[in-house]
Amino acid sequence: MERLQRLEEQVSAARLLTSGRWLAPPAPSCIWGMAGVLTEPHIKEDLSIAYVAAVSARAGVSASFGRPHDYGVDGSFYPIAQWGSSRIENGFQVDFQLKASIRWALDDDHVVYDLEARAYNSMAIRDPSAVPLVVIVMCLPLQDRLWLRQNERALLLKNCCYWYWLPHGPPTDNASTRRIRIPRANALTSSNLLELLERAKAYNKGARDHV
Repeated sequence: MERLQRLEEQVSAARLLTSGRWLAPPAPSCIWGMAGVLTEPHIKEDLSIAYVAAVSARAGVSASFGRPHDYGVDGSFYPIAQWGSSRIENGFQVDFQLKASIRWALDDDHVVYDLEARAYNSMAIRDPSAVPLVVIVMCLPLQDRLWLRQNERALLLKNCCYWYWLPHGPPTDNASTRRIRIPRANALTSSNLLELLERAKAYNKGARDHV
C-alpha cells in the first residue's frame, strides 16, 4: 500500500513538471506593483545561500553566512562532534566564498567557470596551515523564470552548486578572471559536504604537523 502511494506521488509530481503547473515567481514588474525589488545579483546571492543552507542542514553541519567586512570569505562550515550527551563544534571549520552565476558551461565531466582573480588568489595564497578556503559556485539556468519553482509538494531550486578547492598556489597574474574547471563529482550534496569536511580536516592536520 505504501509503495503504491509513493508511486502515485511520483506520477503526480511528474505530471506537474510536464504540465507547467509549478508555481513560478511573477515577473519583476509584477512584484508588489513595482519594477523589481531586489537587484538580480542580490536574488542570485540569496538563492545560493538558501541552497547551501539547505544542504548543510541536511548534512547536520552548522553553517554561517556573511562577514562584517569583505575580505574574501562569505561564510563557514562548522562540523559538529558529540561529546557525551553534548554536541560541540569540532574546531575543523572550512571557510567558503559563494558565487552564483548564469555564466558557466559544461565540458564533459567538468563545470567551466571564470572566477574573479581576487577570489582565486584568496585560496592560492592562504597559508597551508590555516583554515581551508573553498569556492562554491551555484550554476543557475540562463532564464531567471527557471531559477525557483514550487508547489505544495516540493521546492525546486535549479541547477546545482559545485565546490572548488585550491590548497596551495601559485596565484594568478590575470587582472580580471582565472578560468577554473570544477569536476562535476564536486556537486555540493549533503554526503559530498561531509566528505569535503573530512578531507579538509585531514589536510589541515597534516599541514600543521609539518609546521
